[in-house]
Amino acid sequence: MKDFLNEGLEIMSNAASVITALVVAFAFIGHLWARQKKRNRLVECLRADRDNQFEGWHNPTYLMAHLGITEDQILQAALENKHIERKPVIEPDPKNPLIGHAVGIQFRYKLN
Repeated sequence: MKDFLNEGLEIMSNAASVITALVVAFAFIGHLWARQKKRNRLVECLRADRDNQFEGWHNPTYLMAHLGITEDQILQAALENKHIERKPVIEPDPKNPLIGHAVGIQFRYKLN
């Protein structure tokens, strides 16, 4: 009887390990899918503006409000995507106008 219980516990333990691995795999795939979806939304937003003859640059605050994603997610998506141009926003130094300090970043869709 003891062997039967030990065998049953061992089978349940192995099954729990397999189920845990499957849950983690599905969660990871879901995370990657959601990240790619946000990246695609950012690219489509910037591409649509370029298609509508908007030649300007967008700051992260505009994109956060328009897309409903965080600044960190925008930065990650923009820095990983070769179709998005990045430009620093430079504020001139009042003491020396030849020197500037980056105070932000702006994005737009590359045409080529």
